[in-house]
Amino acid sequence: MLEKLRKYQEYMLLLPVALMLAACMGPVETPTVTASEAPPSSTPSA
Repeated sequence: MLEKLRKYQEYMLLLPVALMLAACMGPVETPTVTASEAPPSSTPSA
């Protein structure tokens, strides 16, 4: 039970970070997986 709660807490901490990363790497509608796998050249220069 405690393990599950800790895992859930980790997800809640990682989710906003993953979303921000996805928003920085490409369009907002891009899934987090494809955003993290996108080449660094696709990142905006701004």
